[in-house]
Amino acid sequence: MPITPDKFGSVLIVSDSILKKCKSGSYPRIPAIKYDGHAILACYPGADYERIAGKFERHGIVNNSTWERIGLLILNAGTNDYANGTENKVIGENIKKIIEIARSKNPNVCVQVNAILPRPKDFRQSNFSVELLNWELKLLCGDIPYTRFSPIFKQFLHKRRGYAPRA
Repeated sequence: MPITPDKFGSVLIVSDSILKKCKSGSYPRIPAIKYDGHAILACYPGADYERIAGKFERHGIVNNSTWERIGLLILNAGTNDYANGTENKVIGENIKKIIEIARSKNPNVCVQVNAILPRPKDFRQSNFSVELLNWELKLLCGDIPYTRFSPIFKQFLHKRRGYAPRA
């Protein structure tokens, strides 16, 4: 039997601009958030993990009654951190802070940290650094209970073009 959000809770996806074009209904209070009944998508164009952590601290992204229904938190950001030259250690600390805040609102929430994607405009220079950062994030997630790292960035690589979603 497939796992569905209605059995295991809603999914909260927090992202930078990479997911901003996803289609779903609107979440009424926060313009950056879309809600379709099972998944809540919060996109913050230009945001790095420090800014996202600040949003978690200030208003928790969603209200407390919604947090009770969240079964999975997916963090899908980091490209802006890399572009801004944020140190890997600081990125890890901000991700830990986000997870701590999320678990203070719902101690049972599972967390998935998606791999950071290399930037298309400087792929040849950034690819190795981003792979190293993703390796560090994988180790970080392995140390936090009920947290997993998803190496999605290989799905976006194309041998001839360097960076593009695979068809």
